[in-house]
Amino acid sequence: MTFFLFIVLYSLFQSILPLLMLSYFNVELIRSIHASSNFLKRFTSLYSSNTRYGQETPHPRYREGTVTRSVICLIALFILCQVPASILHYIFMFYRNHPILYICYDISNFLILVNSAVRNVTIEFSS
Repeated sequence: MTFFLFIVLYSLFQSILPLLMLSYFNVELIRSIHASSNFLKRFTSLYSSNTRYGQETPHPRYREGTVTRSVICLIALFILCQVPASILHYIFMFYRNHPILYICYDISNFLILVNSAVRNVTIEFSS
């Protein structure tokens, strides 16, 4: 019973809760960017041209699309790297001494490290 509780709490705090929080905060970010671009479109006549540099600024929808693409990449990366560890913990409940599980644990731990390391690179390349 204690081990089962450990596995459930570990999965909750390791992947489910962070995924929900990541999704919620990123959706709020996209909403605020959309609201700010709508505000600028309505109340600023110089929104589409930048007179200081004499260049055209990107269209507001382009900026929203870039942010949306970055958010989707981050969430997909999180899911691909974190979910295998949670699934392995549930499998470990039933097959404790299976030798392949130890290899899979190493791979899932490596994926968690990759998630942490590649996050900044993902943001840079998707924007």
